[in-house]
Amino acid sequence: MIFAFFCLVVLSCDVLRDMPFEVCGWSPGSGVIADVQNLAVSLQFSHEPDRQSIEKSFALTEDGAALKGNFIWYDKKVIFVPLSPFLEYKDYMVTLATEARTNDGLSLENKFEGNFSTRPEGNRPLIVSIDPPDESTITDVYKKVRIDFSEKITKNSCVSDISFSPAITGSWQIENDGKTAVFLLKEPLKNPEIYKVTIAASFQSAASKMLGKQIVSRWTVGTDTIAPVLENICAVDADGREKFDLALYDPQTMSEADYISENQLFEANDNLKLTFSEPIDVLKLKNSLMIEPALKYTVAALPQFTKTITVLFADKPIWGNRYVIKVNSGICDASGNTSTESYIFRVYANGIYSKPPTLAALRLPQDFVNGAVLFEPDDMFHTIDIVKTLYPAEIEKDFFVELYFETAEDAQINLFSLRELFRIETTNNAISFSSRLVIDSGFSQTDPAEGFSSLQRIEVKGKITNSNNLGLIKFYIAPGLTDTKLNKNTKAMSIQLNK
Repeated sequence: MIFAFFCLVVLSCDVLRDMPFEVCGWSPGSGVIADVQNLAVSLQFSHEPDRQSIEKSFALTEDGAALKGNFIWYDKKVIFVPLSPFLEYKDYMVTLATEARTNDGLSLENKFEGNFSTRPEGNRPLIVSIDPPDESTITDVYKKVRIDFSEKITKNSCVSDISFSPAITGSWQIENDGKTAVFLLKEPLKNPEIYKVTIAASFQSAASKMLGKQIVSRWTVGTDTIAPVLENICAVDADGREKFDLALYDPQTMSEADYISENQLFEANDNLKLTFSEPIDVLKLKNSLMIEPALKYTVAALPQFTKTITVLFADKPIWGNRYVIKVNSGICDASGNTSTESYIFRVYANGIYSKPPTLAALRLPQDFVNGAVLFEPDDMFHTIDIVKTLYPAEIEKDFFVELYFETAEDAQINLFSLRELFRIETTNNAISFSSRLVIDSGFSQTDPAEGFSSLQRIEVKGKITNSNNLGLIKFYIAPGLTDTKLNKNTKAMSIQLNK
C-alpha cells in the first residue's frame, strides 16, 4: 500500500512537472482602460507560486517609469496595488521575469509581458507607412528604411525602440518636418535574406505619447520564393565514391515485402550523400534528419549553405540491422524558404564486405568418437561417445578440431583473434583441452567436410585429456572475433555436445 502511494506521488509530480509554470490569466488585460478609479492589476498562476520570488520578479511601469506598491495574495492569484493612483493618459506595462517560480522550484516557462493604457487611441502616435512594405521582396541591397508617423518623433526614440533582425549597420535621420524616420545603411543588405524591423510598444513621440503596441514588418532581399527539394540520396563508400541511389519508401503504395527488399547491401563503412535542388541551411538539416534505430552521425565540414551534404556515421550500421532514414520538412534555403515535403528511406545493412565472421560448423577427428563428427550450432547437445581405447582417461593425447566460418567477401579469419577467443569448456571435468596452434592450411584431414567447402576452414591443434566423467562439452568462441577487413562479431558463438 505504501509502495502504491509512493508511485502515485511520484507519478503526480511527473505530471505536474510536465505542465509548465505560467501566468494563465491577468487583469485588466490589453487595451484602453477608461475607468482608472476601479483599475486593478492581478496575475493568476497555473501552479502554487513561491510568493517571495513572484514579488521580486514583478514590475509595473507607467510611461516607462517603475511603480512601487503592495501585493495582496489570494491562493494562486496576486493583486498589485501601486502606492500612487492610476492616472489618465498613461501607458502601463506589466512584466514577470523567469526568475519567478513555484513552491517546488519550477521556474516560469516564459517571461510574461502585458500592456494596457489609460490613453485614448486617438491620443497615440500612429504609424502611417513602412517602406519596404510588410512581406515585400526587394532587390536594392542599399534600400533605405522609411517609417512615416502621424506626429513628430525623435532620433533617440528610434535608436532605443526600433531594432532590426538580422542586425543592420547604419544610422537614423529625421525628415518630413520630424514625422519620418529614415535609416541609412552603411553596408549592403545580404542577398538573399529575410529582414525584420520591430518598433517597440514603448516607442514615444516627441510629445512623450507612447505607441502602445508592438509593430513588426518583414521583407525579403532577393527574388527566390521556391522551397528546396531533396533531389537524391545515395550511399557512398568511405572514400566518398557514389555506390547506389536509395529508393524512396512510400508506405501508401509499398508492401512489407518491398520494405524488406529495398536498399540492400549497405556496408558498415558506407555513408550517405544528400543532394538538394538548391543550397540549404545545414543546421536546419541536422534538426530534420532522423535515423532509427539511432546512429550518431556528423556532417562533413561545409559552409552553412550548400547543395550537397555528406552524412558521416560515427556509429557504424550494425550488420543485419534495418534502418529507417527520415528527412523531415522544415529545411530552409538561403532566402528563408522552408521545405514542406518529408521523405522516408529504408536501408538493410547486409553488405557482403561487412558480414561479421560466423561459426557455421565444426568437425572432430574420425577416431575421436563413435558416430558423427560434424556438428552445427543449431544441433544442440548431440550425444557423443568418445573412443576410450584411443583416448583413455587421464592420458594426454594430440587433438584437433576443425572450425568452418562464413565470412565477408574477400575476408579471412584473424587467426590471432581466434586463438585468443577459442576454448573448450566442460562440466564435471569431462575433458580438458589446451590449444597450441591455429592454422588455415596444412590440415590434418585433407578434404573439407562435405557441403562446407565454400566456407573458410580453420584448424585448432592442441592436447586433450579424457576422463571417466560425463558432462557437457562446449566449443566456445568469445565475443570479438575479427577478420582481415576488421569486421567483428560482437556475439559469443558455440556448439555444445553431450558426453
